Parts: sequence; structure tokens; C-alpha cells
Amino acid sequence: MHIPRNSDDAAGGSSSSSGSSSSSSSSSSAEDDSDVAPTTEAPNSPVKAAPLKNYGARDSSEVIREKLDKTRVPDDIKVGKYYMDTGNTQGAYLRFKDAVGYDPEDPDARFYLAEAASKLKHRDEAVANYQECLKLDPGGDHDKAARRALTELGVSAK
Repeated sequence: MHIPRNSDDAAGGSSSSSGSSSSSSSSSSAEDDSDVAPTTEAPNSPVKAAPLKNYGARDSSEVIREKLDKTRVPDDIKVGKYYMDTGNTQGAYLRFKDAVGYDPEDPDARFYLAEAASKLKHRDEAVANYQECLKLDPGGDHDKAARRALTELGVSAK
């Protein structure tokens, strides 16, 4: 089916063809004529998609990176705890290790890394991380559990 582009092509077109010619004459080039939105006169005319625009901040990738960095350790710990609960101790160990690598001063990451290392029979690593957890947060959330674990491993808590 041939669809006329302007009123010159439309021999015997509808009475509103003059409105169509005024809208096509307002375009500046022949290339723009192919990007006319469909109308009731030509509902099957091609329509090009508009290019996507970046409405984000100028440094949007840096802003996104900063937001991800703030949640990285808590997310690693959350996923690691899930892995521990589902029996994937090796996966949990790797997530906790990533968290400690990213923020070595986080006592939660240290404690959970020690827990996973202990379950994997990495005794020396477990002891070192329990002790570091106690140094970073004496009397904190994991204090009693870390001291109990060190006692079970045959090491006195410092």
C-alpha cells in the first residue's frame, strides 16, 4: 500500500489534505519528512525513536560508584550470612573475605569471616580474625561470641 507523503502525491485525498501539506511543509528537509508521526491520514507512516537522553548528574557514574561503595560491605555480609544459613560455607567465606578486603576495620566482617574460616577448618585465620574483631570493637555485638569461639579453639582472648 502506497501512503502519500504530501498533498501533491495524494490525488483524490481527503478534504483535510491541506492541513497535511502545511505540517509537512514546516519541516526543514526531506529527511525530516520521513520522521513524521502517524496521523489519521497516514496511520502506517514510519516513526523513528527519539535518542535517549541522560537526565542524571554530570558525574553520574561517580555518584553511582559512591552509593555502591557505601553499601558494599553490608551487602557482602548479608549475602555471606545467607550462604552460611543455606550451607554454602565456601561462598560465605569468600563474601566475608571480600568485605574484609574492602573494609578491614569492620568488626562485623571480621567476625563473620572468622566464623566461616572456623567452619572450613582454617584455624589460624579464624583465630586472627576473632582477635581482630575484639580489637576493633571491644565489648561490641560479637564480643561474647568471639571470646567463646577463641576458647573453643584453645586460645585465650587478649
